[in-house]
Amino acid sequence: MVTQQGTIFKKSSYDQASSLSKLFFYWLLSFYLEFQKKRIKTNDLEQCPKYDQSERIGEKLEKQWNEELKKLKTGGQPSLGWTIIRTIGWHYSFTFILLFSSSMAHLAQTVCMGYLIEALYQYNMEKDHSDEIRWKIYLTAACVVGAQFFNTYVANMYWFLARKCGIDIRVACSRLIYQKSLRLSQASLGETTVGQIVNLLSSDVSRFDLASEFPFFLIQGPLEVIICIIILWPMLNISTIIGLLVLFLYIPFQTLMGKAFGALREKGAFLTDDRIRLMNEFIPAMRVIKMYAWEKPLTLLVDLARKREVSKIRWAAYLRGLNLGLGTIAEKLIMFLTLVSFVMRGNQLSARTVFVAMSLIRQLQSSITIFIPLGISTGAESLIAIKRIRDFLLLPEYESSGNLSRGLGGAGIKKSKVSYSDVTLSWRDDKEPLLKNLTFDASPGKLIAIVGPVGSGKSSILMSILGEITAKAGKAEVLGSVSYACQQSWIFAGTVRDNILFGNEFEASRYKRVIFVSALERDLQILPSGDQTIVGDRGASLSGGQKARINLARALYARADIYLLDDPLSAVDAPVAKHIFENSIKDFLSNKIAILVTHQLQFMKSADSILLIRNGEQVCFGDYMELLNKGSDFIKYSQVLEVEHKVSETPDKTPKIIGLSSSRSSLRSRTSSLINPDVCGSTASVCTETADELPKVDNLPIGGDEDGPGVHELAGIKVSKHLLWTYICAGISVILFPFWVLYILGAELLISFVEYYFSLWADSAERKGRFLAEQTAQPNATFEVTNFVDDLSQNDNIIFLACITVVLFCWCCTRNFAFFAVCMRASIKLHNRLFHAIVRAPISFFDNNPPGIVLNRVSRDMGMVDDFLPSTFFDTVIILSNNFASLILMAFISPYLIAPAVILLLCCFYFRSRYVNIARDVKRLEGVTKTPVFNHLSSSLYGLTTIRAFRVQERFKETFDLYQDEHTSAYFTWIASSRFFITLINTMSFIFTGLVVLTCLLAIDSLNGSSVGLVITSAIGLSFGIQWGMRQWTEVETMMTSVERIEELRFIPPEAELEAPLSRKPPADWPKQGRITFLNVNLRYDSEKPPVLKDLNFKIEAKDKVGIVGRTGAGKSSIMTALFRMFEPEGHIIIDGIDINTIGLHDLRRKISIIPQEPIIFTGTLRYNLDPFNVKNDAEIWEALDQAQLKKAANSMGGLDSVLTDGGTNLSVGQRQLVCLARAILANNKILVLDEATANIDPTTDELIQQTIRKRFADCTVLTIAHRIQTIIDSDKILVMDAGKVVQFGDPASLVEDTEGIFYSMVQATGKDSADNLIKTAKRIKLNKNEGIEHKSDV
Repeated sequence: MVTQQGTIFKKSSYDQASSLSKLFFYWLLSFYLEFQKKRIKTNDLEQCPKYDQSERIGEKLEKQWNEELKKLKTGGQPSLGWTIIRTIGWHYSFTFILLFSSSMAHLAQTVCMGYLIEALYQYNMEKDHSDEIRWKIYLTAACVVGAQFFNTYVANMYWFLARKCGIDIRVACSRLIYQKSLRLSQASLGETTVGQIVNLLSSDVSRFDLASEFPFFLIQGPLEVIICIIILWPMLNISTIIGLLVLFLYIPFQTLMGKAFGALREKGAFLTDDRIRLMNEFIPAMRVIKMYAWEKPLTLLVDLARKREVSKIRWAAYLRGLNLGLGTIAEKLIMFLTLVSFVMRGNQLSARTVFVAMSLIRQLQSSITIFIPLGISTGAESLIAIKRIRDFLLLPEYESSGNLSRGLGGAGIKKSKVSYSDVTLSWRDDKEPLLKNLTFDASPGKLIAIVGPVGSGKSSILMSILGEITAKAGKAEVLGSVSYACQQSWIFAGTVRDNILFGNEFEASRYKRVIFVSALERDLQILPSGDQTIVGDRGASLSGGQKARINLARALYARADIYLLDDPLSAVDAPVAKHIFENSIKDFLSNKIAILVTHQLQFMKSADSILLIRNGEQVCFGDYMELLNKGSDFIKYSQVLEVEHKVSETPDKTPKIIGLSSSRSSLRSRTSSLINPDVCGSTASVCTETADELPKVDNLPIGGDEDGPGVHELAGIKVSKHLLWTYICAGISVILFPFWVLYILGAELLISFVEYYFSLWADSAERKGRFLAEQTAQPNATFEVTNFVDDLSQNDNIIFLACITVVLFCWCCTRNFAFFAVCMRASIKLHNRLFHAIVRAPISFFDNNPPGIVLNRVSRDMGMVDDFLPSTFFDTVIILSNNFASLILMAFISPYLIAPAVILLLCCFYFRSRYVNIARDVKRLEGVTKTPVFNHLSSSLYGLTTIRAFRVQERFKETFDLYQDEHTSAYFTWIASSRFFITLINTMSFIFTGLVVLTCLLAIDSLNGSSVGLVITSAIGLSFGIQWGMRQWTEVETMMTSVERIEELRFIPPEAELEAPLSRKPPADWPKQGRITFLNVNLRYDSEKPPVLKDLNFKIEAKDKVGIVGRTGAGKSSIMTALFRMFEPEGHIIIDGIDINTIGLHDLRRKISIIPQEPIIFTGTLRYNLDPFNVKNDAEIWEALDQAQLKKAANSMGGLDSVLTDGGTNLSVGQRQLVCLARAILANNKILVLDEATANIDPTTDELIQQTIRKRFADCTVLTIAHRIQTIIDSDKILVMDAGKVVQFGDPASLVEDTEGIFYSMVQATGKDSADNLIKTAKRIKLNKNEGIEHKSDV
């Protein structure tokens, strides 16, 4: 794979900014102004800061982790947590200095406010208008404003740098996870799944982003308590301790809550793993799921997994609601206990005492009941994430066995060889051996062919050469560099050329020749942009044959000494297979070591040596004649080899086998004869040029200078602009919504009333105290009642406050439960709509969009909606409603304060309106740039063996670093822009506080100390609340991009109806016969492009066995696509008199069985994979396994309840196809479609399966798409496709007699002996059928 070119090129302004610019975030001003009226694109972003780059921070963490791993040698356990601390600890500790400084500034502001209230009391109550008092008022007022200035900007920098450290931790851990995934052993891959690793990279590491902001509150909180006690003790004495006891009791409660959160998070994470694993399996397999009509049972599985996951999330939400409810009441309860104990001891309340205590307790309450709980909960979640990541990092790694000697130098090593001597192979030392007593050797210029029945261990030999499987005994020696073509073609997202070059330098002549020998020339002419055509993840836009040949071309292009080719000929038709074998394997690799695993036994006589494997043991290793002698039971179903075997048994008629030991280099002079138009036919030829007439690379269809595969997102889908309303409506009905809002606002108004009541009580107590002092001098004076509190006694006040506190507690808790219940309902509904949209989406959606796009939504976006959005939305609603209540309170106290409050609100809303679009765009890009990270991880895991075989791990790491850096760029821009926005809000809040203080000073004669204290504390609270509320509101807006991305899928046009109405529903026993008629059928994959099937007209009679053949890309599989209505065909397809376009998709698909080209296995038991509806009994399942030649393998694995791992990796590819055959047998439908079902199966097993099909489906219509002519030669009819048209249709005997036809040329391409035998077979079958018909007529 080439190192991907980035899409972000602008240098980081942050790296070049001054310290002052960083403090006030002015380095973002130009960015902020530039994108006020235009949408931000990925290339508009700046590169991430150099100190946050994935490679840099990842290498630091990796170095520390490697040091930590040394503990394993001494019996210790490595700690990932301490590794992270050592990596960023010193840098992170600086943020504590900022946090502590900000906290001290806030405390200083409160002390200054107390002195200001006291000075105002002296000015108004004691009528002391001296200059000293005036200067004291002005100075303390200036200190209040100045302290806020220092506090807000320093705190803003703290939050920014703390989140930045969280980014570093996430990026470094993500890189560590990815590097580990590239080193996982095959045994470890069996213990984990792609879904679990994706969850680590999406959900678990994202915990560090938030968790980094709160840990230092666990240190700052106790320090604040000590300092507050020192400040309050002179004013409240022992009452200080009495009130704070509630806080001290709150700490163990928080510890219990932390443990509960941690337990729920750990259980929830495993359940989330399970859901994402299911989605990770289902989404790539959606084509097969739709063909099987399995949407409903698999939907039930996902629903069940989701319900289990939501149950834990719901409990966590309710615990959070209880915790926040107690946190809300804690401040009022502490205030109540403090003041009650104070007055009960005979002390007199004063405004200074009340408001200093109120402000300090509010600060403590924020730290101890909000930030410390957040620190505990996020810390607990992070510890769980660290544990899960650590467990993953400790999984066994890929390493060569001690019995395997490897010398992997550069290509061209002088003494390259592969030598095995009595080798026993096993996945792990504690497992039973896979293969025993392997003894063979290979040297340059030799072709070694490995053959054997399906599941015998052929691919395992190649895996052992690559070092993927342990050599438990014997001696294995591999000298030379290795190139590898895997059995299941692995294509990554990129251009065709990228997939072939795989990061190697482009050499025109070599590339041109590889294209030719891989039979890709015609494909590059057909593809829209030639070799610059971008193919989707796993080659979604390519046919199976095209993927196989690109996969082979990658192996051939690499310069190596040893070429391991795992069944590269199974996915191509006979002419192409012959072309590839002769040109690629025999000629191109003539001076290399070539080891070929194959089921195409017609090529065996051209091999230098043949290794036959059966039942996990080596049967023979020798030349072609030895295979004929020792492998008679294996080859008896191979028509070519059986003929040779029979001939060889007659000594006087033994033919001279030409070329058996000849050098492959001799074939170079005969290249031109391999592509003889007279043999292949004009329409079925592999290519039109001879080797001497190869086109130049310049003439190959190559696309223009398009951007490489970068960010891929859904296009053309518009969702509602009112995302917040969409989210709310998903959680609560429109009728109940007003009551929900009033209930939330009512709680905040009650909280503000309690604060106002404290103010009235303090003012009343102060005036009553002054009255009592003055009554001695003026006995006839009367106390002037100014509010209702003046009429209440001290006990009345205490009882009233106690009642209000209890009501407030109940109200807040029920409010919180109601809020989180609405959020949970919204989350559940959004997920249900998302999954329903995915299941009902047409197959074109999955063909055109990589799985990462959907996986990103069901993992990252759904995790955001589940975990982060509810708490952030709650913060926003509570803070803004509290600000609303504070504004009402301030306006009630002094109407003059309405003006600065309105100015503040207008400015804040203006700044928010200018910022929110930027925030949404950047947050959207943050999600968009995250998708390639997931895609790259998923693709790397599926192609892990190929990546390690080519030793390109470093290139893949570089690409991962690039994707991470681009995501970090978007994420960093998002948090920096939010901090810039908060800087603007802080500036306005600072000005607002200044105006409030100035207004109080101007109205100094009309305001008492209590009123000033309440106004200033409310103003300070409002300024902090406004900036925090705006920040959280904007955070909610940006999180709504996750809702938007989830809702996008909801608007994808669905497939046709699954079930037809009763009036159009076919009979339950339809189809009874299985007669299929195509009338003027056309099929398009794109409405703007020509059809891939063109005017098909043919009729298949009931019980007919029809073979469908044609060159790769001729339209064979498209017939199956039309039959299953994966794309809606034009024209009419009629089955037993019913037009399939008139019935439901499930009505159709349930009645047709299919064995697909690419077998799909789900993680779960064998029973579940065969019968997900659970409608078959054990006897029926075992019978199906027996008929599918899988009974022995199933018994060896442990029976029907044996577990198949992720993707069926504990089965061979051939065995996976046999599982699909067993599914078809169990379905027992009248129509069966086999799409290259036996391509990866040896001829022996193939023939046994064909016998099973002929016997088991004798009364069924069978359509067989195949490249092996042997597979379909005994069909009743053969349908020959070319360029989307039917060019021949008739019985095999008639077609082989048409020497000008394509089918005849395909038969001849299998080789002379094989062709002769195929023609004899076709004629013999026709003769037998005719005799049978005559016999019946005679009767």
